[in-house]
Amino acid sequence: MKFFPKLLDSPDQKRILVVDDSPVLSHAYASALRAWGYTVDTAVDGLAALARLRSVRYHLVITDYEMPRCNGIEFLAKARLVIDTNALPPFILITGTPLKDLHGRLDGFVATFAKPIDIQELRHELAARIDNS
Repeated sequence: MKFFPKLLDSPDQKRILVVDDSPVLSHAYASALRAWGYTVDTAVDGLAALARLRSVRYHLVITDYEMPRCNGIEFLAKARLVIDTNALPPFILITGTPLKDLHGRLDGFVATFAKPIDIQELRHELAARIDNS
């Protein structure tokens, strides 16, 4: 059974899910996103994030790669299995792992960023992906 989560906010309010096991990075990303006017939820790993995706409709997901229980690539794969295709938001991957080591495993991500990320590049990517949707 696939889930079709509901949109909690007005259509003009963009909701982003940040998934990172580092409280420091999760807080930093969430703070920047809120300052830019987005509504932000956080999760500590892919399994916790999957539970959120089942009930809340997001405009975009930003996920870390290396996390306990379920990494960012596994999270996207699981989300594709349980979330209706029409409700699956775009995914952005942020990783400390060299991108060349992940070659061939990044299908489905609309963008990837290597740590440390340039926060303005992330802002530009968000504007391109969801601000005009």
